[in-house]
Amino acid sequence: MQNRRSFLSLGLSAIATFPILKAIPSAVFTKNFTVGKLTDIPVKGGKVYTVGGKRVLVTRPKKKQVRAFLAACTHEGQSLSGASDNKIVCSRHGATFDATTGAVLQAPATTPLVKVSVKLNKKNRIIVTIS
Repeated sequence: MQNRRSFLSLGLSAIATFPILKAIPSAVFTKNFTVGKLTDIPVKGGKVYTVGGKRVLVTRPKKKQVRAFLAACTHEGQSLSGASDNKIVCSRHGATFDATTGAVLQAPATTPLVKVSVKLNKKNRIIVTIS
């Protein structure tokens, strides 16, 4: 039994240090999701989508601009539900975030929202990338 453990341990160590595995870019592990149309979100507003098992808040600070964040308050993890007037407000304790940058505007949160990659395609569809 000891020999089997030693063999497996040695084998796993060898695999972990194999150079080709380190060369695989992180892009291999990312996935793009089309979540909706730009017009689904009002200007200065936001909408929550479930993407790859994660809740993502997509905001529309300006007419042709989108931003995205994990839909969880950084204070205590409360689910965020949307945005209004380019602000995201946590319903539990009132922490407020900038809908363009995710920066904290009002405590009790002290850490900005976690950004998620988002873009518009040529047909104004919202594409969220989850890694």
